[in-house]
Amino acid sequence: SDLKFLNFNKLDKNKRLLICQKINFSKGSFFDYLIYSIRQDFPTCYVEKFQDFDNSIKGYISKKKKIFTMVSHFFNERFKFWVAEMVSKGSSLHIVHHGGSLPPKLSLFLNHNQKISKKILSWFNFKSKDFTQISPVQLKKYKFLKQNVETKCLILSCETNRYPVRCQSWPYAEQYKLWFKEVCTLVENFKKDIYDNVTYRCISSENGYETIKQFEKKFKGLESTNTESSTLKEELTKTKIAICTYPDTPIADCITSNVPTIIIFSKKLYRLNDNTKKLIKNLEKNNIFFEDPILASKHINDIWENPQKWWQSKEIQSCVNQLRKKAFNLKDNWREEWSNYLKKEINKI
Repeated sequence: SDLKFLNFNKLDKNKRLLICQKINFSKGSFFDYLIYSIRQDFPTCYVEKFQDFDNSIKGYISKKKKIFTMVSHFFNERFKFWVAEMVSKGSSLHIVHHGGSLPPKLSLFLNHNQKISKKILSWFNFKSKDFTQISPVQLKKYKFLKQNVETKCLILSCETNRYPVRCQSWPYAEQYKLWFKEVCTLVENFKKDIYDNVTYRCISSENGYETIKQFEKKFKGLESTNTESSTLKEELTKTKIAICTYPDTPIADCITSNVPTIIIFSKKLYRLNDNTKKLIKNLEKNNIFFEDPILASKHINDIWENPQKWWQSKEIQSCVNQLRKKAFNLKDNWREEWSNYLKKEINKI
């Protein structure tokens, strides 16, 4: 490997003392701690190993390019070095959203993506010069989903982190209790034939609260699953009603699969982008979105016998189609749409 130079065991104390050297923080212990933490925790690839990383990408610098990425600009430090060098020489960076549905109030990493890219190819139609809505091809696998025996009430959740890792509009730490209480209240108010058919699916995190274990402990005998034991596509083939408890990609997955879908979360815990206000109001009006778990469970109890009758009604489909068009518009001509965008960008080189 050409990355054999990476040895992260040694910190250069002299170099790290130069960080924030010109900032005079004499305002109290918190600021002292802040400077200490920055100096101690600053990534080694930007201090001790900066030159090594920089040298490692020299052989890959070429003429101007159109660079497309989904997640490498977040997690791949060497890729960041390369992209920065390429952009400085005239290349353009295009960031493609890897998921989404109802966007949060605070954008990811405080608008960092907008600052470093020429364009963001998004699922949601933001009507901003920084964004271009384009078909989310990741949803294609759900579009013609064939359902088998539809018996399950599938509840979809996402683990709440124990510790803050960035500024965000989602719950953190102790807010987990409020969020999980709402999930429990929802289940507790189901009729028996719904309760017995609940499957709880949660995206787990090593930094979370082991939510699946918490659910299994509280609701002994009910089925649970995670992203390692089955795919969401597999679960949806058995689902009668899907319940999304957070405003992200599973909403798009479920609705694209045409599975009757209920969305429930607190707007105080999950704060949404202002562009979603009209959507949310319409979803509330049509009993697709709820904040109150008791009202949500009542509605689910009412439609459980034949949820497709409710879901396929003219009013509900009109509301759902508005959500699709605004938040995850997978077009039939998605190949042509992507091809035209790429050709247009390539012709600008």
